[in-house]
Amino acid sequence: MRSLYRLLAGALFFSVACGDNAGPDPIDAGAADSGAVEDLCNQASPCTLIPGTMQTEHIGAMGDEDYYTFDVVNAGTVLQLSVTNDADFSPIKLEVVLFDSNNQSLRNERFAGNGKQRVDIQYVAGAGRYTVKVADVGNDQFDRRNPYFIVVQLFSQTDNNEPNNTSAEATALTAGMGTSGTIGSQGDQDWFAIDIPANQLTVISMTASGGENAVRLRYQIYEPTGTTVIAEGFEPEGATTSLLENRAVGNAAGRYLVRIFDTDNDQADLMRVYVLTVSFVAEPDQNDVAAPNETRASATSIVAGQTYTGFIAAKSDFDYYAINVTGASMDTPRLLTVEANMANTGPVDLAFLVLVPAGDDLVCQNDPTCKAFRFVPDGPERPTKLATSHNVYANGRYIILVKDNQDNEWDTGTSYTIRAEVRDEPEANERYERAREGGREIVTSTAGTTLTYPWVEGYISYADDEDWFTFAFPGPMGAPPGQNGDWLVNLQVEKAGPTPVELEVFFFSSEELYGGFGEMCRMPAQGDPDPTGLACQFPDADNAIMANIGETAATIGNLGVDCLVVFRERTMAGPHFIRITDLNRDDFDLASPYRFRVTLTARCTPASVCAGQFPDVGGGDLCARP
Repeated sequence: MRSLYRLLAGALFFSVACGDNAGPDPIDAGAADSGAVEDLCNQASPCTLIPGTMQTEHIGAMGDEDYYTFDVVNAGTVLQLSVTNDADFSPIKLEVVLFDSNNQSLRNERFAGNGKQRVDIQYVAGAGRYTVKVADVGNDQFDRRNPYFIVVQLFSQTDNNEPNNTSAEATALTAGMGTSGTIGSQGDQDWFAIDIPANQLTVISMTASGGENAVRLRYQIYEPTGTTVIAEGFEPEGATTSLLENRAVGNAAGRYLVRIFDTDNDQADLMRVYVLTVSFVAEPDQNDVAAPNETRASATSIVAGQTYTGFIAAKSDFDYYAINVTGASMDTPRLLTVEANMANTGPVDLAFLVLVPAGDDLVCQNDPTCKAFRFVPDGPERPTKLATSHNVYANGRYIILVKDNQDNEWDTGTSYTIRAEVRDEPEANERYERAREGGREIVTSTAGTTLTYPWVEGYISYADDEDWFTFAFPGPMGAPPGQNGDWLVNLQVEKAGPTPVELEVFFFSSEELYGGFGEMCRMPAQGDPDPTGLACQFPDADNAIMANIGETAATIGNLGVDCLVVFRERTMAGPHFIRITDLNRDDFDLASPYRFRVTLTARCTPASVCAGQFPDVGGGDLCARP
């Protein structure tokens, strides 16, 4: 779009410059350039502005600066100065400077953008004479065709709390009673003071309406000294405000301060009146009552295996917990498991993060898939349980942060529970592998035309756990009688339930993936972006497995229709592999293992259900060869 805009602008400019009978520029509202404009308002002879009366002038030459003066009789008067240019296009960019009677600059505002120009200045003035300068921003452009318009208006102060522009001048509030105010001038700040009892949440109510919505109200709550912001919020841009927020200020009583101002501190609107009401509600979170745990430095210490109750009782309420890990090393990591539960009937979308002892990094930041940030999505499916498990390789004080996912909801009536444990890896042969090269080799002591491998047991004990196993199936070279390097495969898989793990089993040769067994993700619910893979979650009671895959003893599907065959071309190429994971790589189960067993039957005969499915290069059947 930007290239197209430039092309059109260039074509339009060309037609104006070269047309023989071109009239006035259609995007220029002014008359034809006469070549000279009288400079009526200059520094030596400034023009007098009459409040409420619009005047007009030109920036008629490079370096032209127009000066105006006006008088303010009463201190505390709010002046509103507006300078506009109605042309859709003008080479100048308006700059407006307001000076006091000592020629000190009070405000300097400039137009930025395209199209019609407007520069506004609002200021709470003392009595005296004021001067205004209007110029081009760079003093290097002029516009003799298009005039600008200037008007100043003077208003009595509409905010009865003024002056309250500093913390020392803060207006005292009474709990539960509304106080009105306005941002009457650019840079105006309204300070208020409120006595907050111990162990109370502050309820901030702010409504505003009227005016042009140029002012975007923002509030900040300060601790009693007025130097540290402990909470803040702002209204939705361009909207009639009805803001109501719980905010936590700690468990200490005191006189706290509230500051109201324009978000960018550069807008004002005398007609936009806000009403601020501060009230209180009891803090329901006993951890915060005892000792606020809003920072990692003040985290609530928890005992492994013990359940703790908390509340997300205020906007941006952060609850930090700390658990000590001992006995961990690079060779023998320990498992840090966390589980949080909360009813999904309230507005809070519960979330937690598991962090390293120092810094804000997740414990699994270096893993290919990190599941240490668990949250309830803002969608039609809202789980009530969040859990994760991760290997930690160093001792220390690990941090768990519990919060609302988007930091914008709270609920004083619905609690959550949190429990963390430090566990040893239950799988004796765990290798923490990430690829098949690190897999455990499985061998059999049987021989002949049926090879039965031993039962293999393992655990999905942490998020993104990936277990690989290697099998060296005999090939055709030196095969004993009855073998030719082709094998029918039978795979038995068992996992007791209920279990959160949706077990996935994949079977590979050295060159390709044969296929897999397990659940498949559903389509997400309508309107659900499925950021946490909820479509890949199934009820724990449905995740138990007792499968026997292969034509010799199939119990999954119809008996005798499972074709699972390995041909000699694959056995000669290298080993075979089995990989076991959770479907979405986020669930784990330390309570019960899975187990599987592989059985091979020599040759794929014409009687096999695989017969006729695999032709050789000559059109023959691979299952019929000797």
